[in-house]
Amino acid sequence: TINMNLSFRDNGARPMGIIVTNSTSGGLTFNGQIELTNSMTFLGIGSSNASTPITFNGSIVGNKGIIIGTNVFDTSGGFTRGVVVFNGSNSYTGTTDIRRGTLVITNANSLSTNNVLLGFAASAGNNVDTTLVVNGTTTASNSFG
Repeated sequence: TINMNLSFRDNGARPMGIIVTNSTSGGLTFNGQIELTNSMTFLGIGSSNASTPITFNGSIVGNKGIIIGTNVFDTSGGFTRGVVVFNGSNSYTGTTDIRRGTLVITNANSLSTNNVLLGFAASAGNNVDTTLVVNGTTTASNSFG
C-alpha cells in the first residue's frame, strides 16, 4: 500500500508504467492522488495475476491517458489476466484504453470524460480478454470504441 501522492511526468514523450509481475498474493494499492502530466504519452497499468489487483483509491488527475493491460511493456501477452480497480473520483482527461485484463470502476466519476476503448487486436496465438466492470450506478457519456 502506498499512502502518498505520486506524479508521473516525463519531458521526453515516453510512456510510464505500473507493472506487477510474478506476485501470487496481495496486490498493490494507491491511496494518494496520481498525477499524469508533462510530455509523458500515457500511463500503462498491468498485472500478470488476477488475484493481485492494482487498486487506486485516490483520484487520478492530469491531461494524459491510461492503458490497462498495456502490451507496450510486454508483447508476450503476459498482462492479460490483470485486474485494475478505480475507486476514486477521477478527473484525468486522456483516453482510457482497456487493451487486456479487467478494469473495475466503483465511482460515477471513475473514468475520464474522454473516449473509452475496449479490446486490442489479437496477434497470432494470443487470446485477448478485455472486461469493463461497473460496480454501482453510473451514466456513460463517453464514446466507447
